[in-house]
Amino acid sequence: MDRDKRLFIIGLLVMALGLTMFMSIHGIGLTPAQRELMRKIDGPGSW
Repeated sequence: MDRDKRLFIIGLLVMALGLTMFMSIHGIGLTPAQRELMRKIDGPGSW
């Protein structure tokens, strides 16, 4: 159960990250919240 939940959460994160990257590539503006989320996921120095 825990493993399935973890896989589900990882899947959601990957999907959100992929969508964000897709949006930024296609010139759709990121909200500050999304930018903050990306910064947390990627870590410092990636922006």
